[in-house]
Amino acid sequence: RPLTILPNITVEGRFAAVTFHADDRRRENLWLWDVASDKARPAALSIDAPTVWSLAFHPTEPLLAVGGITEDVAVVHVGERRQVKSLAGFHGYACNLSFSPDGALLAASRDGRGFGVHRFDTGEALFRYGDGEDLHTSDAVFSPDGRLVAWGRADGTVELWGVED
Repeated sequence: RPLTILPNITVEGRFAAVTFHADDRRRENLWLWDVASDKARPAALSIDAPTVWSLAFHPTEPLLAVGGITEDVAVVHVGERRQVKSLAGFHGYACNLSFSPDGALLAASRDGRGFGVHRFDTGEALFRYGDGEDLHTSDAVFSPDGRLVAWGRADGTVELWGVED
């Protein structure tokens, strides 16, 4: 039986991550590769969520944020190949994850209900916004300088939100 690959393969520097759908035969739903080494086999991890599909590598630490059909974001240490913490408080699915350039903030789209910006160290929600369109999920991404968050609305427009210190 073939694996069902959900639409997220992410490569950052020396690591690659792929999400899979866990089923009765396979409990692992995240695979990590160290592409800079000669190890051909990935590390298979089980993230406590029915489905994971969103991956974001931290910009300055060897960490990976993993979201999906869950209200928590799993944080995986890619060098140690293990989950090190879970961030709660992502109301709705934690998908389309994006870090601020310094890694202090994490943006997440919320199951067609908008997006939120959270502190990465605690998971605390600093800001939430939605446009009321239930069937819409867009990425919320930080600008390269970290001063803005861009988010696509259901009507096809893009909004820019300022980020305060």
